[in-house]
Amino acid sequence: MKKVLFLFCVLFYTTTILSQYKSDQSNSTNDNLPKNVLISIVKSVLSNKDLQQMYDFISPEAYIILDNKYESLFEVLRNSMLKEKLLGNLDRAFQFMKLWLSDDQKTAYLIIESKGDNKSIWHTILFTKKENNNWQIINWHRS
Repeated sequence: MKKVLFLFCVLFYTTTILSQYKSDQSNSTNDNLPKNVLISIVKSVLSNKDLQQMYDFISPEAYIILDNKYESLFEVLRNSMLKEKLLGNLDRAFQFMKLWLSDDQKTAYLIIESKGDNKSIWHTILFTKKENNNWQIINWHRS
């Protein structure tokens, strides 16, 4: 009887652990999808690549706080002098990235630090998911 009880406990424990592991794996895979998409959008904007395609990922009401002034993000990206302030030195390497997603996965907050020439530039970007399930930037702050 003790052997049967022992085997039952081992079987139950193993099943519980494996099901939890599979659940964790599927959740982490789903969580990576928004992260990869959002980081690629920001990297494309910061690298000044395919900006025409990136406009689909920017809300028409999106604004940026640049030099303590509120500006339209579209206007900053279209104006070469303002865009240069946003982008800074394009040779900078990304040192730190952190993404937070809301529980309903409809809002995301991304922080990126880039370093170069012994100077750090911080970008904080707020995203929202629209009705068509596309992510859009609604706020950007550079400091």
